[in-house]
Amino acid sequence: MRRRTALLAGASVIVVGLGALGFLRSPYFDADHISVEGARRLTPERVLRIGGVQRGQNVVTLDHAATESRLESEPWIASASVTTELPDTVVVRITERIPVATVQIHLGWEVVAADGVILATKAGEPHLPAITSVLPGEDVTTRGARALGAMQENLRTHVHTLSVGSDGLSRLVLIDGVTVAYGSLENVTAKAQALAAVLRWVEEEGADVEQIDISVPGAPTARLAGGTVARP
Repeated sequence: MRRRTALLAGASVIVVGLGALGFLRSPYFDADHISVEGARRLTPERVLRIGGVQRGQNVVTLDHAATESRLESEPWIASASVTTELPDTVVVRITERIPVATVQIHLGWEVVAADGVILATKAGEPHLPAITSVLPGEDVTTRGARALGAMQENLRTHVHTLSVGSDGLSRLVLIDGVTVAYGSLENVTAKAQALAAVLRWVEEEGADVEQIDISVPGAPTARLAGGTVARP
């Protein structure tokens, strides 16, 4: 009698478990509400295609880690997170990379993000600062991109080129032809702030500047027409 009772109890547990599993896989948990946050350059539809997320997908069995990994394999996506809210909601949040520079190659121009990741290849030259160097290697491009990425966008639009010489020192050429001695590709945040401060001073003073030196960001200088060196 006890054995029969135990068997019946075990069978009941199995039936309940199978019923619960069937319920979790039922249309009640289909993804009916899907949202994408953080998409600026990518369309929400493309983000969902990359992540493999689609309407009607089971919310309970959605593999968050695998979906995030697929999203972050896309160069334009720097980071991604996927959350679900029972019974039928999926939220995809992404942070996009920002294009900050271009590098000329034999096929055209590579568009580069601030961390050096190549985002795209364009046949025509994009309207972004160009990185040039006599030193080979991806490291130079990455470090140059980080220097440009440290600048606010409204400052970066003033830059035409960033060139790296054989000595490893860099120079900027602004769109108005003014050259900027940048120095080594280090202390990039401080140098971006120094350049912004000098350009504000130039605008406020109406100064006729020929060259700016921010290689020592704590003591930037500006050489004016006529040779006078100012310390803004």
